[in-house]
Amino acid sequence: MRSRSGSAGVVLMGVICAGATACNSVHTALSDLTPAVITRGEAEGFSTPLLAQGRELFVARCAHCHALPAVDSSSRSDWEGILPRMARKSGLDPAQAAAVRAFVVTVRGTGE
Repeated sequence: MRSRSGSAGVVLMGVICAGATACNSVHTALSDLTPAVITRGEAEGFSTPLLAQGRELFVARCAHCHALPAVDSSSRSDWEGILPRMARKSGLDPAQAAAVRAFVVTVRGTGE
């Protein structure tokens, strides 16, 4: 005989796994720094390790509180206002905030 709490645990496990799958697909979508992104970042003065760190922090820290936003969902100038506020809320130190900014503005590009 299966207890009610056992059934709830199975359902909860399914929800957790479904959520993890969604997180992994977002994580995978952002995991590669393409040659085009690296080239654009270098043109902005950002190193590949800085971009990689920024990407890692963006995924880990931003997704901790909310769904990851599409980087192209806001203009670059909007991101310049959003990032400092979110860096403070997520407890990033200045070097970490700079890495996230480097990643986001590089991936976003110069287009408005």
